[in-house]
Amino acid sequence: EACEGTWISLTEAPTTAPTNAPTLPPTTSPTDAPTTAKPTTVPTMNPTSNPTNGPTINPTAAPSNPPTSNPTKVPTNAPTTAKPTPNPTNGPTKDPTPAPSSPPTMNPTPNPTKDPTKNPTSAPSPAPSTQPTPNPTAGSTPSPTPKPTTPSGPSNEVNGEVGVPITPSATDSVAVSLPPSVSGSLLIIYKVSDDNEHDVQVGRSYDGLNWETLHPLLLSIDCQESPCVLDIPAYTGSSNVQYIIREYVPPAPTDDQKHAKLLLQGTYGPTQESLQEARNLGSPEAWVRDQIDKPASLHRVHYRKRANGYVK
Repeated sequence: EACEGTWISLTEAPTTAPTNAPTLPPTTSPTDAPTTAKPTTVPTMNPTSNPTNGPTINPTAAPSNPPTSNPTKVPTNAPTTAKPTPNPTNGPTKDPTPAPSSPPTMNPTPNPTKDPTKNPTSAPSPAPSTQPTPNPTAGSTPSPTPKPTTPSGPSNEVNGEVGVPITPSATDSVAVSLPPSVSGSLLIIYKVSDDNEHDVQVGRSYDGLNWETLHPLLLSIDCQESPCVLDIPAYTGSSNVQYIIREYVPPAPTDDQKHAKLLLQGTYGPTQESLQEARNLGSPEAWVRDQIDKPASLHRVHYRKRANGYVK
């Protein structure tokens, strides 16, 4: 075996006792730890035929942890799962449950029997009689049965969308879920046909309010639940008939329209002079403050200047 570049011949059989002292000085850095967890007890008989060329250039800075020479004193824990029984138990448990697992499904009898029957009945109870009882049950029901509602014919359900035509059915009515309107918009559903020159308004909704039916058709619109539902009757005519929803959004008002609306709400109506004055003030708040600061003009003074004093 090679050690620091010097060849040492081995005898054919290993020595039975180690030498008293090492023949060479110890190395300055420890050798690498063995890769096996436990070293072999018997040395190899023959050395390697091809020794390594030389030691590694850079030894490890610190040796690896040597393997523990003593095993752990406490063995690993036993498995938690108990060994299953090879054969299942045939008999029931020794102690029954103190209470039933669930309450009875039927109401018990008001007066139970003292002792239960030991043997069950061999046959079921007799079948009900085919003939009615000779005497009817005394008394009447406290309230009459409500009148059953007459089921309506089958209807198709359609989700109404803006700009999407809806074609009525030839056999059944069509239930159309109407879309809600938003603030500042107007939704109108029209009936469009080849027979009419103008489209006929069926219903409308504006500013987020519920839909309402319109003349002259007055079709049923139910808004008890959201969304509102329009009932379109069946159509068997020869003309091409469709229903369509259209949306109208007015343009934003101009400054003059805003000033005119303010003068309509605050005075008897706008004039060119009052409209120009509102333009100069710029905002409704400034116009209201200007009106408060002005001296009061009484109608009584205006009347006295123009009334005839001689008329009694």
